[in-house]
Amino acid sequence: MNVYSAVVTGNTLATSRNKGTPSVEIQVRTTANLTTGESVAKTLTGNLWLSGKAIDSTTETLYKVFGWCGESFAELGNPILSGIQVDVVTEDEVYEGKSYEKLKFFNRPGESAAKPLTPADPAEARAIASQADAALRSFKASKASATAQGQKAYTGPTPGSGLPF
Repeated sequence: MNVYSAVVTGNTLATSRNKGTPSVEIQVRTTANLTTGESVAKTLTGNLWLSGKAIDSTTETLYKVFGWCGESFAELGNPILSGIQVDVVTEDEVYEGKSYEKLKFFNRPGESAAKPLTPADPAEARAIASQADAALRSFKASKASATAQGQKAYTGPTPGSGLPF
């Protein structure tokens, strides 16, 4: 995963090649990799999908990140977002045997950087733990029951298993 500062170079309405899913296609030109600190100039294109449940998230992103509060998505058929500064988050994806850097998220400048954790106040932490502990007890009881029935006990991820936790 990489995070870049970027400038929008264009936008249009589009449909995906495979399924014909409608989207707002947005192209950006990166200026710096915020993950490594190096200057990087590359062109990336991402989609904000206009179907199903995605349209709510797309509308919110267009409003919060790009400041768009138009009357019709037809407006986005013209490059009205050009020049807007954004941060973009990318992820490597393999497609037909080739690795590509895929644009995953658009964020307002500075919102992609890691923010310090804000601990819950002690009363809130106790309330959170109390709720979560009930689920933990239920989980452990179900695993103990499975073990008693002769199934292998769950021991968690093994070191080096590639799990992120």
